[in-house]
Amino acid sequence: MRSIDWLDHTAVSLKSKVRDLGDSAPYVAERLAALLLDRLPRSLANRLVALLPDEVARAHRLLYRTAHSEGDRSISYITFVEAAQAAIGVCATGERMRGHEESDVDRFYRDVADAFLWAITQELPSDLKHQVEQEISADLRARMNLYSASAEESKVA
Repeated sequence: MRSIDWLDHTAVSLKSKVRDLGDSAPYVAERLAALLLDRLPRSLANRLVALLPDEVARAHRLLYRTAHSEGDRSISYITFVEAAQAAIGVCATGERMRGHEESDVDRFYRDVADAFLWAITQELPSDLKHQVEQEISADLRARMNLYSASAEESKVA
């Protein structure tokens, strides 16, 4: 299978969609990708890491560690929002957010989580997208723009 640098694509997409994220985008993308890998079953998470070019995978050891977990099905959309907040809090972007209205800051974290969840699957082969779709909750599936499973579930007999 060919290498796909879905992590870089996600970081570039984050930076483009959430302009205030700026140079913090690669760090935030890595942290949120690690959370997604922790959410997925080990075999699927390892397939995602295996897609990365070798040099990228070696540079992001955190992804290996989380890809070897059993898969925490309790991780939901709000967990991604909280992880975005934690990651941004240690970046220069977090410093710039201080002093903004709390509702604006909360919206910013949600925008980051939404942009990440949409971007992460865009470069994946369709069979892998389908497997991810089968393993995530409806709230994550909707934000990742993965609908075929939910369409199948809603069919009337």
